Amino acid sequence: MRDLHLTTLLSTAGTLRNAISKKLLTGEALGLDEYPCIGPLDDGEKRIQYLRGLIFDNGNANLYSYRNDAFEVWRQLQRRLQDHPVDRVVIWAGGDGNDYVFVRMACWWLKDMIKSF
Repeated sequence: MRDLHLTTLLSTAGTLRNAISKKLLTGEALGLDEYPCIGPLDDGEKRIQYLRGLIFDNGNANLYSYRNDAFEVWRQLQRRLQDHPVDRVVIWAGGDGNDYVFVRMACWWLKDMIKSF
């Protein structure tokens, strides 16, 4: 079975990749580096502008300077699933507001792309 494990956090994706390498899980893991519980969700460009105003690294450089549209990562994921279909998408989420919104975003963006969640 080809699984795709999705999470918002890159660190969680790293943990999932470790479990996959130890044959505890199958498939591949992807962290989207997204915080959907804050900012506008109706426009990717407005959203990235909002996030740019909030998030800086230790050197005061903007962490989102390489992105113009917050939703491009979802469109890239759609293209990836078209080119390399999977049998199942596993969404890793906790009980916080971030993951609450992330699960709904994943279902909305991927509703036509996959067979089962």
